Amino acid sequence: MTLVKWRGVGRWLTSGALGLAVIAVTGACGGGGSESEADQSSMLAGAKRPFDLFLGEELGLIDWARIKLTDKCVASRGYPQVLQGALEKPYNPFYYLAADYDGLGPMTEEQARRSGFREDRPPTPTSVVSSDKNFDAVNERCLKEASKALGGAQETVNSYAMLGNDVYEAYRAEINELLEPQRAKIADCLEDKKFKFDRQGYVKEDDLTSFGLPPGRYEGGDNPLNWKPKRVPGTVEVSPPWPAQRYIPSQQESDLAVAMFRCSQEVGVRQAFDEKSTEIQRAIVGRYEARFAEMNPKIEQAARRATELVNQ
Repeated sequence: MTLVKWRGVGRWLTSGALGLAVIAVTGACGGGGSESEADQSSMLAGAKRPFDLFLGEELGLIDWARIKLTDKCVASRGYPQVLQGALEKPYNPFYYLAADYDGLGPMTEEQARRSGFREDRPPTPTSVVSSDKNFDAVNERCLKEASKALGGAQETVNSYAMLGNDVYEAYRAEINELLEPQRAKIADCLEDKKFKFDRQGYVKEDDLTSFGLPPGRYEGGDNPLNWKPKRVPGTVEVSPPWPAQRYIPSQQESDLAVAMFRCSQEVGVRQAFDEKSTEIQRAIVGRYEARFAEMNPKIEQAARRATELVNQ
């Protein structure tokens, strides 16, 4: 059985295919009820948005430290290749909770003109593909040692990732009901500007293929590495790191994105939507307040420990 180590936030996986594994913990935990509005206001003090209460950056730091400690241990026990192309800095696996995105198109005209409706691809670190049973055993021991050094933080990381999933799913379930009437207003504006599209596909499904746009492209193509592991028994292979890729929209996509942004400004959908979005976020934070109050201090403590360990 081949063991594949993904170098992002995630875990060791047995797999026959390459991909990026991010934290995606399934299952439900009951949300803690809010104790008082005063307590919630205290928790949100200084936050730009209610979801800023979720410590995604710290979560990524903890798991990044676990991976670095594990790699260092494995390298010292005869497998130095695992240090090739490792992730140089942590990233927020729940970046979408912090993103300035509202489901109504680009947030600025500059963004619309440069990127259309997509984002650049960030660099992706290497993956380690093991067909060596001894390596697998060494890795398992090193992983346990790294988790122990971090104070057993993996359980906290998994629980906090579950909280992030619960918060996001609750938000999307409520916010989607608000999007359709706002997109209908934007659709009216676009039709006035003589854009031709499948109105129902856009308004109800946010399906941008409804506009029949020629696709944009990523610099370097969809598979710039073209790397496939050979999976020879007894070997440990390391993929090249995937470079960052800029998204280049087609001219038609860019033009539509600019028009959609301007329409969102003309019909005034964003201010009312942003106010309602903030209200929904605040309500969801209140729903899970007990879990935030319990787990945020643990995540902050584990993040401080992780910083100390990687700086040694």
